[in-house]
Amino acid sequence: MPTIKFSHRYSKMAIQTECAKLLQVFVIEYSELSKQFIEYDTFYLDNGIEFYPLPKSKLLVLLFQDGDNDYVFTTIRRWTLKKEEYYKSLMGDILNVEVSGNSSHK
Repeated sequence: MPTIKFSHRYSKMAIQTECAKLLQVFVIEYSELSKQFIEYDTFYLDNGIEFYPLPKSKLLVLLFQDGDNDYVFTTIRRWTLKKEEYYKSLMGDILNVEVSGNSSHK
């Protein structure tokens, strides 16, 4: 099973999320994202409130459904053609969710 890696446990994710189905891949420019969506997608708690910095360029927005329920969440990734093709090939598949950081969830 493919794996999607996160550097932190983001607030957008359920604490118990271990796998998730990739529902859709969107290609978008940073300038098209609302401030509210950027904050939602990049917010995590570590030693206080943190926001993961996004590149101000072409991006991929991945829409996931938690493997155990109907909870949905997104992640924004830097765009490359190789990444776009890779993630689009996984649409409909369930991916393992791996969190490498030790940030808390609230």
